[in-house]
Amino acid sequence: MAENVTPVVLEVKDFEPREVMMVDYKFDQATDREGQIAGIPRGGKVTVRVKAMNDGNNQLIAWMLDPTMPKDFSVKFVNTVDGAAMKEIKGTNCYCINYVEKWEDGEQHYEEVEIVCQKLENGPVGYDNPWR
Repeated sequence: MAENVTPVVLEVKDFEPREVMMVDYKFDQATDREGQIAGIPRGGKVTVRVKAMNDGNNQLIAWMLDPTMPKDFSVKFVNTVDGAAMKEIKGTNCYCINYVEKWEDGEQHYEEVEIVCQKLENGPVGYDNPWR
């Protein structure tokens, strides 16, 4: 068994790695009344909740507040038994569009960000947002 392995980690370029509590991303396609495909796939938004570092680290909110700071990021899923990589989600040319920090007595202190990416990859499968 791999000791002290964090099962899911958020890594943003030039930032400290963060332990992930939740990750959510999705894609969709428009359909017509009959359920036939009527558009192109849309998506590329990723929501990630991380444990707060409780050390004054303000990197994530700084990213949110600077609309001129695109970053690359990855979310790595690690097998806790042997420490091997299981899956990796990678984003290129990404912006933080939503930031929440929550502390509540008796609850886990966390930060949550919503990220949009020009390119999002899940292993060998990639998606390019049609940004101009």
